[in-house]
Amino acid sequence: MNDDLMKQILKLILSENSDIKETSKSIYNKYIGKYVIIRTHSSGIHFGILEENEDDTIILKDARRIWYWEGAFTLSQIAIDGISSKSKLSCTIPEILIPKIIELIPCSEKSINNIKGMKSHEIN
Repeated sequence: MNDDLMKQILKLILSENSDIKETSKSIYNKYIGKYVIIRTHSSGIHFGILEENEDDTIILKDARRIWYWEGAFTLSQIAIDGISSKSKLSCTIPEILIPKIIELIPCSEKSINNIKGMKSHEIN
């Protein structure tokens, strides 16, 4: 078999249409499928399940934006203890792509249950 034919076969196997995907090595991979708190460069604080990542861009599913919080001093404490009912959270959205993440903190069960159970902030 000649080199050109081998290259064409390899290209077909590794193409985007193939079921075979190359797994990228990323520091974020160990958090995929887990609830996390995300701080971004310019779109605020988010809570959700890390679904996918590429460089400093991620996709969260079942995501909520934490617009304002009380009951915790830092994001680290939010990830451990959750927040008070005076906090302001968005509704849950199925998916969001977030570029330029600065910080990712895995959440405790206590925090997950707290944030998932909070009502969405409504404008009066």
